[in-house]
Amino acid sequence: MAERVNFDELVKELIAQGKKFNQDNLKLVPYRDLTFVASGNAGKAIIDKGSKHFINTEIKNRLVQYVDLPIEQLAQVAEDNKMLRDLFCYKADQSSLIVDWEPAPEWLKLYHLMYSTLVPELMWAYDKKIIPNKEAIGTAALVKMIQSQLPETIREGIVNGDWLETVQGNLDDCLNGKAEPYVMRYGRKKFKLAPLNDCEGTHGELFHCLLTPRMQLQAATKLVNHPKNVAYMPRPFLVEYPLIERLGTK
Repeated sequence: MAERVNFDELVKELIAQGKKFNQDNLKLVPYRDLTFVASGNAGKAIIDKGSKHFINTEIKNRLVQYVDLPIEQLAQVAEDNKMLRDLFCYKADQSSLIVDWEPAPEWLKLYHLMYSTLVPELMWAYDKKIIPNKEAIGTAALVKMIQSQLPETIREGIVNGDWLETVQGNLDDCLNGKAEPYVMRYGRKKFKLAPLNDCEGTHGELFHCLLTPRMQLQAATKLVNHPKNVAYMPRPFLVEYPLIERLGTK
């Protein structure tokens, strides 16, 4: 495996050399940062539009090499939380697994709610003043669903209740105006959360660390009959150029 380089440092180095991201230096980018090379995060080193397909290729290449590993070993080879989740998505796609929302366990419902694309979008919209106030976030159906689902998941008793209660407190503080609305975006990075094996990332990514391999595989399955407020996105894909909503189709 090629040695990965800190994304910010790599950007500075490329800009200093007058270079951009390309097929070759993508191998140096940490997995979770691969999509950033086509965004403003890359600055003047942003990859050319005609080369964006190399990002998809790099993502697929890093995943397929581990496709035959048992699910219990995936955490040992994943570079980060995002890659681990995408590996489980890959496995779930191969198995053609499906989960129905209604009979699903409470922890799985909360997982999908927390991983919905709408959660970070709502918080981002507040940051950019598109949503004018915290009350507007509180009225959003998805946030209310998360708020009501947390106690059900705690009562179920399958995943770490102390951690879930901390998430509940953070969300309540946000909606009551006692905290900034980063609560569902940055997880432990911004808010008090119990350490989870040195995991970093959003609350959804941290939640993933609580699950057993079998639960992680179930969480990565295709979801059917979900509420309209749940933006179904448990698949690895690229937001700006969705060339591979299902890995291996391109």
